[in-house]
Amino acid sequence: MRKNPPSIEQWKKLYDLADTIFELEPWKILPEHIMFGVRLSDDGINGYVGIIGELGQVCGVTVYMGESALDRIKYICRPDELLEIPMLALSFDSPEIVEEEDRKIIYSLKRIYRTDNTIPVFRTYTPGYFPWYMEKEEAGQLIICLEQTIEVVKKGKFEHLLDLKTEDSRCLYRIPGENGRMTEVVEEIPDNPENSDHFHIKTNILQKISKLPVATESIQAGLCILPSAIGPEGERPSVAYLLLLVDRDSGMVLGFEILSAIPSIRDMELSVPELLLKKLTEIGIKPAKLLVHEDGKLCEILYQLGYEHLPVHLEEETELAALEAAQNSLFGNAGNGG
Repeated sequence: MRKNPPSIEQWKKLYDLADTIFELEPWKILPEHIMFGVRLSDDGINGYVGIIGELGQVCGVTVYMGESALDRIKYICRPDELLEIPMLALSFDSPEIVEEEDRKIIYSLKRIYRTDNTIPVFRTYTPGYFPWYMEKEEAGQLIICLEQTIEVVKKGKFEHLLDLKTEDSRCLYRIPGENGRMTEVVEEIPDNPENSDHFHIKTNILQKISKLPVATESIQAGLCILPSAIGPEGERPSVAYLLLLVDRDSGMVLGFEILSAIPSIRDMELSVPELLLKKLTEIGIKPAKLLVHEDGKLCEILYQLGYEHLPVHLEEETELAALEAAQNSLFGNAGNGG
């Protein structure tokens, strides 16, 4: 359940803004890789607003919260990575997938949406959790961003918007000016605070790895999100990750570990290289090759570490048949080769 739900006035405002945005159809004007910033607090917290829907699927507005979120969205290559990015979202969904909680709010506002039309849905994404209903503060932030989206789209001047397909270091920001009115500035994008984090592997684990016999076998390894939510019913469902090691030739599961991204997705990521090597010491062999999917989560983490710092021979593959088969046997086709 929500601790501090939005007020009825906030809900009314959100639905009013959503209706205006749906009429404007900004996804017919702006591609998904074009964004602008909104200053959401005096502390310099920025939301980066993007439009989704150019591909003709789900349309709406997303607000990526902060520079670390902006950095992640630049390099996203898997749909499940959206669960790792803090953001606020307005989407226009078909009536049959709208949840009962949303219907209650719509009914309380005495709003009517045709059964053959899309319905506005508001969600918050917090790393470590599946999408959830908004709190009061988040609703206030989304209201500001939707108001500025309407302003930017109506003005139709997009030359200073951030293009994620380039190396742009400057971005158009909508910021509070005199008398609370929003104004525009073009500024350098602040540094991503996550860039200062470093991976660390304990010396004793490196020593144990160096003493292991080198096997002729190759091991496939991956890190994927478990398809089932964790937590009590009625509370915000949390995300868990599965680190899985499988023998390439036999398909035998050699080791696994379930990891939580709470309280921090970054802390979970930082723990993975050491945990992977620890699993190899438990197996008792140093594989000839450690195979990871080139687009997978594990590959992404180990790439940040630097392959040269890993005391095993690592190779990237486009397919990991044994790993995928093991994942499917554990929880069906909901798994991926991450």
